[in-house]
Amino acid sequence: MNKMNFFDMILSKMRYSKVKKYIKKEFVVADIGCYKDAWFLRSVSKEIKKGYGFDLKAENKKEDNIEIISINLEGKNTLKYKEEFDLVIALALLEHLSEPEQFLKNISFCLKKGGIIVLTTPSPRAKPLLEFLAYKLHLISEDSIREHKTYFSKQHLINTLSKTGFSIIEFKKFQFGLNQFVAAKKNGKA
Repeated sequence: MNKMNFFDMILSKMRYSKVKKYIKKEFVVADIGCYKDAWFLRSVSKEIKKGYGFDLKAENKKEDNIEIISINLEGKNTLKYKEEFDLVIALALLEHLSEPEQFLKNISFCLKKGGIIVLTTPSPRAKPLLEFLAYKLHLISEDSIREHKTYFSKQHLINTLSKTGFSIIEFKKFQFGLNQFVAAKKNGKA
C-alpha cells in the first residue's frame, strides 16, 4: 500500500481500534500489511511478547521486540513461520490480494493451533463511496482503491475463512456497514 494521507490514517486507526481487545502480553503477533513504519505494532510493543510486521513497502529492521520484514504476500508458502504466531492482524488487506484463499492458507500455516486472525475488509456497499472519495474528492488513496480486487460479502468472507480452516469468533459491520471486522480461530486442521 502506498503512503497514507490524513483520511487514510483516520480510517486505519478506526480499524485498529477493533483489534485492541485481542492483544495479550504473552502473544507473538504478526501484523500483515503493517504499512512502511508498522506504527500499530510499535504502539502495542509493550503489550505483546514479540511483534512481526510484514509489508512489501517496509524496510527490514529490528527494534526491541518488533521485527519489520519486507515481503510479497502473494503466492504459496510466502510466510515461513510454522505455528509461530498467536495473533495475526490483516486489516484492509484481503481485498487487495489476487489469491485471498491462498493467503489465508498461508496464515493458517503460521498460526499456532487455536491462534486468531483478525481482519477487516470493505463490504460491497463501500465500493461506490470509496471510489468517489478516491477518484472525485481525492480524500483517500486512489492507488489503494485501484488495487482492490474483491469486495467480500459477509457470506463470501465467512465461507472463505471456513474453507481455509477457520471458525468465526466475532463478525460485525462498522462504519455504517461499509466495513467488516472478523475474528476467527484456527481449527485443529486446515
